[in-house]
Amino acid sequence: YEASGPTVRLSKEIEYINNYIALEKMRFGDRISVSFTSNNIDSDINVPSLITLPIIENCFKHGLVNEAEQAFITIDLSYSKGVFTLKAENTKPKFDQEIEKHGIGIKNMKRRLELMFGGNYDLKIKEDDDSYMAILRFNPDKMKN
Repeated sequence: YEASGPTVRLSKEIEYINNYIALEKMRFGDRISVSFTSNNIDSDINVPSLITLPIIENCFKHGLVNEAEQAFITIDLSYSKGVFTLKAENTKPKFDQEIEKHGIGIKNMKRRLELMFGGNYDLKIKEDDDSYMAILRFNPDKMKN
């Protein structure tokens, strides 16, 4: 119900992320090591509801697909000098396979960001041999009403 509006308190977004991670840890057990930090941030600011979800879901979806060994996911939320930052990194599977990279999650998230912030946000998605990383930054005060 709290996500039914366009924004939600960051404290609720953090609570949702913690619950989602707990669920995925139950699902994947010892196959995954998850680090989630959200220390020393103003959790009373408003952010777009569930805006972090596509990035975090992709960490689990792409970081563990066909991965037989230990996988890692690192998620860091910060809010400093008016800028909200989500940095998420996950294991890139060692098996050479075709992973569906054209889903609608990130595409829809970009569209939402564009509608809410115009060009006043930054999203970078990086890939190297061992990991995927996404970094999302925006100023919650620049949201359009």
